[in-house]
Amino acid sequence: MSNTTLEKVKSILFLELRPWIFGSQQDLKFKQLLSEVKSVDYTFQPLYELVFDKPISNIRKWYCALIDAEMTIYMNQIQSSINESNIESEKKYHVHFALTRTLSQLLKEVNTVISDKGYTSDQYNIDNFKTLTNPLIADESFILHYLKHSVIRSYFEIQDANTELLKEAPLSFEEVYYTFFKENVPTQSIIIDVIPDVVPAIASKRIEPKQEIKFTPIQNDIRSPKKGIYQYSDVIKTPKRFAEFEEKLFLNGYIDEDYTFTNKHGYKNELAAIYHHAINKGYFNPRKFQPNKEIKPVDIRKFLDHRYDCSLDKQFRNLTQEAVTNFTDKHNWLYTLVLG
Repeated sequence: MSNTTLEKVKSILFLELRPWIFGSQQDLKFKQLLSEVKSVDYTFQPLYELVFDKPISNIRKWYCALIDAEMTIYMNQIQSSINESNIESEKKYHVHFALTRTLSQLLKEVNTVISDKGYTSDQYNIDNFKTLTNPLIADESFILHYLKHSVIRSYFEIQDANTELLKEAPLSFEEVYYTFFKENVPTQSIIIDVIPDVVPAIASKRIEPKQEIKFTPIQNDIRSPKKGIYQYSDVIKTPKRFAEFEEKLFLNGYIDEDYTFTNKHGYKNELAAIYHHAINKGYFNPRKFQPNKEIKPVDIRKFLDHRYDCSLDKQFRNLTQEAVTNFTDKHNWLYTLVLG
């Protein structure tokens, strides 16, 4: 692995790229610098993405581009080292070193700089911009917090893509934020799950594959009642149509013959998108009667989670309608799904 890995990130923290040494310089300078940054493509399918405040100045855009490129290069190198290793102990070494040495140390260093400079997320909140004594602080704080969440995201990309190679128990988001920054996970999620792009040739193989195991659609509740979960008769608008939909879930590998979520890699994100698509297609009643009560999307998510024995709360909440549309457009069986 190159000795220059994360060189620019180190420079942002300690050397010539520290954002506070630039002072008040013309925005055109950073616009020119931004045009010189080359984007870097992933050589693997990312599990996560950042949903951060939009950079509103060229200095912010430039730093975001630098950080994105540098962290992508690093993650590509790690995954490449893992994939090219033929010995499992070597694979474990690459993962362990990245998590417990490189990224852990970097998280500590980011926290030190943010603490020493007194940066807070309120400083780059656009609602507070006019009250800042020095507006440059807003840019500096934005950049360091963007770097912070980028490194955290890289930590989870490597950890969660290689759980079978971990030497220790994986850390949760709550543990990472508390361990390195002594804070709670942001109320508004900044690091969210990605719905992976599927190569059309691969996607076509997953459409209506041959199955030796027989699937029997059940137009009724299949699990014991649970407090806070609506019953099948309350939620499902047209049982026959919904049964056809569930058969397609089985044929495409999302549930097994026992109506249990298969939990294959990346399928949590995909099934959450399918939940949204089914809601959009009108498979569920808008209201429950006796007593009269609105059935909300979260109620449907809970019903489906209980039915398929899974938990997709985070994935369901974090999906945008654009992401759902992009996913369903790539899967013919979803795109052509009849209305409920």
